[in-house]
Amino acid sequence: MTEQVGLQGEQSVQANSVPAKYATLKQAERAGLIVPRSLLLDGEHSQADIEQFLNASADSRFIVRSAVESEDSSEHSLAGHFWSSAAVARELVAETVIQAQQANQAVLDSLQSASHPQLILQEYIEHTVGGVLFSPWSFFTDYVYIEYSDAGVKRVVEGGASHSAVLCVDAQYVDPLPLLDALSHLKSELALLCNQLRGIYDFPVDCEWAYDSQKHCVVVLQVRPQTHFVGPVLPYSKADAHLLNDWSGHGIDQAITSADLSEAWQFTALSESLGRLSPLSFSLLQQLYTDSIPMLHLLGWKAKAVDFMCYTPDGTVLVDPSREQSFYKLTLFGGFQRGIHQAKIQQEAQRAMSEYDHSAAFSYDTLLQLFRYWITANICSAGAGRESLEGSFASDSPHAYELAWVTELAIEKPDKLSSWNELNRWGRALFLFELNKLKRELRQATQQANDKTEPHNPSQQSSNVENYKLFCTWREYQAGDYQSGKSGQHQQAPYALYDFAFLSADESGDIQSLASSKTVEGPVYIIENPSVVNGIPADCILITPYFDNRWVGLIRHCKGIVVTRGSRLSHSAIVAREYDVPYYVMPQLSLDTLQSGQQMVLDSAGLKPAKPP
Repeated sequence: MTEQVGLQGEQSVQANSVPAKYATLKQAERAGLIVPRSLLLDGEHSQADIEQFLNASADSRFIVRSAVESEDSSEHSLAGHFWSSAAVARELVAETVIQAQQANQAVLDSLQSASHPQLILQEYIEHTVGGVLFSPWSFFTDYVYIEYSDAGVKRVVEGGASHSAVLCVDAQYVDPLPLLDALSHLKSELALLCNQLRGIYDFPVDCEWAYDSQKHCVVVLQVRPQTHFVGPVLPYSKADAHLLNDWSGHGIDQAITSADLSEAWQFTALSESLGRLSPLSFSLLQQLYTDSIPMLHLLGWKAKAVDFMCYTPDGTVLVDPSREQSFYKLTLFGGFQRGIHQAKIQQEAQRAMSEYDHSAAFSYDTLLQLFRYWITANICSAGAGRESLEGSFASDSPHAYELAWVTELAIEKPDKLSSWNELNRWGRALFLFELNKLKRELRQATQQANDKTEPHNPSQQSSNVENYKLFCTWREYQAGDYQSGKSGQHQQAPYALYDFAFLSADESGDIQSLASSKTVEGPVYIIENPSVVNGIPADCILITPYFDNRWVGLIRHCKGIVVTRGSRLSHSAIVAREYDVPYYVMPQLSLDTLQSGQQMVLDSAGLKPAKPP
């Protein structure tokens, strides 16, 4: 449950169809941040407007950016689909605007969108160093993830970032992954920028920035909401096993260590559907399972201990299938017990879900009741009903739980809750809705605390105790012991650099997932020279040295994507996350060992031949 996350505020109110990209940039400008002079080209502008903008500028180069109304919202980031220019000379602006309109109209047509092309004309910031930052990094509110290059911002968004960093905006703590020594002078400016952004926007930001080489300052080029948290930034290998021993869990009741690491612990559908969880989310989940044990006993299940889940520093939840099966296994007389109590519990579930009060304040007792009935329905229906649950999140994208803010029930209530299938479907929706009441309470508390601080004062802002509740356990949260969360965040952050979802990967540890980690199977399609290829067949696992931006519109038709070089904040990786397409970087992969058309399986362990039917 992240507290600094939410629906966009005033910037999402698109009066007169002002696109979000332009509105957020103007909001930054009003707050005093340095941004380029910009002109919105929305179809109602005239050539005289453009000439006036150009004549008022002393700059010799300009850039035309896409700014489609629905391009960057709190639910999806489609920026990678659209065309923006490189820096162009003043005399080329008019024809570049026409080119941008035509290119983006074609993209909108391919997406079957009724929107019309909107553009932003900006003064070009002369720079060599620039990049993209995500603040906060994952649910670590005092940390920011940055990808940067000394060849400009464009190189970064195309997947060619030279370097990455994870910085702490609180000067009391060491940066887990610092900037290059030659650029260390940017640390204070970037930290200040992140605290300013946190004070301006009520959502986690994805911000493009450049270091103006003439004015010697950091300039904000674009701001959009994060739709997915950036997770760990370094691959995990067995050589890093000491990291799990060093990290003791910091208050988490069940944390994995390398001492008990075995093939039993697996990355499962729990993490696939919820993504990486904050410590508070995980400990609350543990508590709900523990408090549901009495009901499971009534239904004949053993349910001895909630020991089948473990929590890793990066927020991945691993599951031991054998322990999980043991938890749900029927006792000797379990079938008899279930026969006695099942009908009564089903009636209770029907009544509780029918009488659920959407407007009431968050209640743990209500949350627990819904959780009990939901998991009971899931078991009794053998999972039936889950297939019709699309849309119950604020965002349909998986991995978005920590960023999902359900403000209304997006699925319709069944006419009658007469079957376990219907109870399973509706129970999950109500459970998530009730849980989001708690998330909104956290958000409101944080906003109230931030309102009392000065956005330009990093030391004051980072000391807000509200920012650390995510790192409390549920018991600490209930007891109001929020100070434990403050130390917990800074203890956990250095270990969260490593992607513990890849515990089963090869010794090299070179596999990195930039999108979904689900398992997919299909024929591979190999492109050795991306510069000469335009088309990609549907339903393939694309394998290529790098992802060319010309292919972004085809991502949704791929089963999976494997590149030998790429970055987390590239447009292609972000769009792949939106479409739940697994996107992997495998630097050591040899394309010579594979053949196009070969049926392969792609998962967190890498690529392997599919089993014969």
